[in-house]
Amino acid sequence: MGMLTVLTQPSAILVVDANPLSRQLTCDLLRRAGHRVSWVADGLAALATVRRDRPDALVIDNNLPGLSGIELVRWLRALPETAGIPVLGQCAFCGPEQAARFIAAGCTRFFAKPIVSAQSFLAAIAGMLRREPELAAPPTRPSNVIPLRRAS
Repeated sequence: MGMLTVLTQPSAILVVDANPLSRQLTCDLLRRAGHRVSWVADGLAALATVRRDRPDALVIDNNLPGLSGIELVRWLRALPETAGIPVLGQCAFCGPEQAARFIAAGCTRFFAKPIVSAQSFLAAIAGMLRREPELAAPPTRPSNVIPLRRAS
């Protein structure tokens, strides 16, 4: 299988996820779509890295040691130099109330884990990078995402 459909210009994306398998999957998907990807495993490291490297976007899981993903997003939004960076929040097997908390904290997008469809995940990233408004409410169940179609 070749590269997944590239929906935006390649961007520098920081993945913040404490789970090694989940983090690897997310990084691989983003790299296959042409993005430059780096990662950290906790919120405090993420704050330092974002302030130093100024990535184009972040993918933040909520389940982090020390500082939760939601707390991290609040910090990023409170700092003038990081306030405008697009953030996609993620949470494993969580319901609409968790998604709502992420959005309330300042997340640009929310995407439930596990990532069932690589294409819809990358479409969410692409829309966020293009600063497009969210089209619909975030899916409450992973099964609501559109199925992956291979590019012919």
